[in-house]
Amino acid sequence: MTEPKLKPCPFCGKEAKTMNLTGDLFIVGCDDNPNCPGHIGKCAPAYYTEELAIKYWNRRDGEQK
Repeated sequence: MTEPKLKPCPFCGKEAKTMNLTGDLFIVGCDDNPNCPGHIGKCAPAYYTEELAIKYWNRRDGEQK
């Protein structure tokens, strides 16, 4: 199974990445501009699987599911 592609940051348009926090928690965000609301160091929600973190990162307001 191939890993889903991450969409760019919806705030700054930069490339996003996943980060494994503790072995069982994952977050997604951009890592370029610390002032960006999508920065990985901001209050990003954590998920129990990388796939779930990517799924919620890739959601965009107004897009069809």
